[in-house]
Amino acid sequence: MTEKKTLIGKVCNDFLEMPWDKILAGLITGLLIYIGAARLFIIQDKVYDTNIKIEKLKNDILNTNKEIEKALYSRIDSILLELNHLEMRMNKNIRTEFKTSYRIIDDIKDKINELDIRISIIETKLLSSHIQKMKLDNTIDSLISVLTNKNEHCLALPNNEENKSI
Repeated sequence: MTEKKTLIGKVCNDFLEMPWDKILAGLITGLLIYIGAARLFIIQDKVYDTNIKIEKLKNDILNTNKEIEKALYSRIDSILLELNHLEMRMNKNIRTEFKTSYRIIDDIKDKINELDIRISIIETKLLSSHIQKMKLDNTIDSLISVLTNKNEHCLALPNNEENKSI
């Protein structure tokens, strides 16, 4: 039986006689491959975005660490400067106290020297007045003895012109 078929009929007949199970399996496999590839591209984009975010976080952490380190070193430097300033003020105050103490000691030495000079002067005056008093006492004693001797002598002598002159 030969049937005359038209082009459309032949195409439809060929189309109906195709191995549809294999075509369907191929289409499903292609669709799965396409979906897998699309998912792979999506995952790859997400991994790339995640890597970019990780790099950005690393840079932020590094910048933050640098800022913290810079602030820390700046604070350490300011503390060291403050300590140096305090040490200089403390040394200046110690030197000032030493100078003041030395001045006080020198003033005390000067006062001691002045007092020593005054004591020496007073001792000299006392010694001089003591010597004068001793001389005066000796003079008085000798005068008393002379007077006593003359009185005794006068009493022993009879009334004569020598006794009258005394």
